[in-house]
Amino acid sequence: MRLKNRENFSRLRLIFYRILNENKTVYQLYKDLVISGLVPADDFWSKYVDFDKLTESTKKQNTGVSGAFLTNIRPESGDSGGIIYKLNADTIMSIFRTYPAIREKYEQNVHTGGMNEADFWRTFFQSHYFTMDRMHSSHHRDLFADCVKQDDEKMHNEAERASRTAMAVIAPETNDTSEIGYGVNESASDTTGKNDLNKNLIKRFNFHSTMILKSTLGTDTNYETSSASRVEPDDDEDISKKFKSGDNLEDLRTEQQEETQTLKLVNPDRYLRAPTIDRSQKISVQQIPTNFNNLKQEMANWHVNTELTLNSGLAHKIVKDLTPGGALMHGTTAQTLSQIVPQNIQEEMQTIYVSLSELLRHFWSSFPPSSPLIEEKIHRVHETIERFRETQVNAFKEKVSTDLLTDFHLAGHMEDLIDTANVKYNQWVKTVSSTGRT
Repeated sequence: MRLKNRENFSRLRLIFYRILNENKTVYQLYKDLVISGLVPADDFWSKYVDFDKLTESTKKQNTGVSGAFLTNIRPESGDSGGIIYKLNADTIMSIFRTYPAIREKYEQNVHTGGMNEADFWRTFFQSHYFTMDRMHSSHHRDLFADCVKQDDEKMHNEAERASRTAMAVIAPETNDTSEIGYGVNESASDTTGKNDLNKNLIKRFNFHSTMILKSTLGTDTNYETSSASRVEPDDDEDISKKFKSGDNLEDLRTEQQEETQTLKLVNPDRYLRAPTIDRSQKISVQQIPTNFNNLKQEMANWHVNTELTLNSGLAHKIVKDLTPGGALMHGTTAQTLSQIVPQNIQEEMQTIYVSLSELLRHFWSSFPPSSPLIEEKIHRVHETIERFRETQVNAFKEKVSTDLLTDFHLAGHMEDLIDTANVKYNQWVKTVSSTGRT
């Protein structure tokens, strides 16, 4: 992970600082490996830390649009008697994603400098486009007068696309009212001027729901503002050619039971009786005395083999020694080790083990050395391990040398690991010295 940009470096430095503060294990590894000069900082962050996983919360996540986001826009009375609408960034993005025509007007007027943002939203809330009836306005100064027409065209395209769906409940060629649910077919029902308000309200609700569903298909950045030039994919055309309304679909067929053939038995008595007894294995009366005499002879010649058994006294002593508090269980109780050792000691021991394991991994992976750089690394890692023993392992050993924990030798295994590495290092140094190399 190379940091080439100063801005990226500043941003990542804050992330690294947060990671080191929140994760004690990573912080300890950083001190033991990076500060000691064993591992470069870039290699440490790319190898020892799952950077993508730790920083995934900082990535921008696309959220959905609430179906009731307009209800959160509540007007308040201003000081001058007017009405004030308070909008946040999430509400504005929801409006743009649900009503593309408003986004287009915003880009045409605010981005070009024709009006400021406050005037734009004030005009929007005062327009007929925002009112519940959504009636077409004849006012020539209404900025959003043509938005209703764009919505009607888009909704009409959605209705036509839905009518071409192969699995439509009512096909358009068989029923003239297939588009009644969309409220865009004037000839779908006998409407009068009294229910125009209801029809426009239904159209508004249907368009609102449709655009919220479509907003989940992609992000805002990929959205084309021009609704007239947008081409909707007709994925259902090929399916419409394959299936028709009168087709008999396999999934809708009634399951038919397989025909089975009746079993015809010539002699049914064989299936109504239990198996016959094999009388060939039955012992005859004449063989009973002979078998009884053989059993008596075997019992008379049987002897107990006690060579591999223990006497009761020795068994009792062993059980007593292995009982908690016995001679062989000195310093232990019925509690487990995790219950005896305090939690802070366990966490510190785990941290030391992680750092020591990384140092030893670097040490053992350098053998056999294939270049002078690796030989130099062996010397450097060995010095780091010895310094780690003095500063970490010995300090931890003194900390746990209490009457309660001294019998467990918690630092003994770590010392054995370091001693084994020292033996290997001394053997390697002796081998190098015997060859005349330094």
